[in-house]
Amino acid sequence: MITITEKSPKKFRAVFVNRIQNYCLDCLAYLIEANSMRTDNTKNRERRKECQHQAFLKLKLLGYMAFLSLESGCILKKQYEQISLQVADCINLLVAWRKSDANRFGK
Repeated sequence: MITITEKSPKKFRAVFVNRIQNYCLDCLAYLIEANSMRTDNTKNRERRKECQHQAFLKLKLLGYMAFLSLESGCILKKQYEQISLQVADCINLLVAWRKSDANRFGK
């Protein structure tokens, strides 16, 4: 993402580029936090589920911000397509992870 957004025009960097990069980093932080949690008690499982949900929301926001960036001319169509594919892959993996957790913990 940083490679894609670093070549954006300067006038968009404060609005779109910073948001896109922050959503990416926030999502990564939530995923790492969720993955590092022990699942030996209910409180930790709930916190893990919440981190997964927050990561999902950040991914959705990232996809929308990328769309707005495309519409504003901040990124190219080819770059938007790449971001969209990556976001979709991450969402699919996250959904599969949540289903696996649900099956594993019997909920």
